[in-house]
Amino acid sequence: MSVTITVYENGRTESEHIYPGKNIQIVLELLREKGVDYSADIESEEAKEKSKKEKLKLICLDDTNILNVEGSANFISEYTFEYEENLIKELHAKLTL
Repeated sequence: MSVTITVYENGRTESEHIYPGKNIQIVLELLREKGVDYSADIESEEAKEKSKKEKLKLICLDDTNILNVEGSANFISEYTFEYEENLIKELHAKLTL
C-alpha cells in the first residue's frame, strides 16, 4: 500500500511524491476535517488536462501503487481537488509521521 501526491499546473506535473506503506484514509480524514471538496470521479490524466484547460493548480491523490502495476482498480483510487499551499504542507506532514 502507498499514497502518491501529484500536483498539476497548466497541464504539467509540478511535483510527485510517493509515500510507501501509507493508507489513503489518513489523508481523506484530513480533507474531511478541513472541509475540502474533493472529486473521486477525475482520474490523474483528466486532472492534468483540466489544470491546463481551466488554468488551475490541482492536487491528485492516488493509492493504486499498492501493487506497483498498471491496470484499473475496482474501487475509487484517485481523488482530485484544488491546490492550497497550507493544505499540501499538511498532507505531506501527515504522510511522513
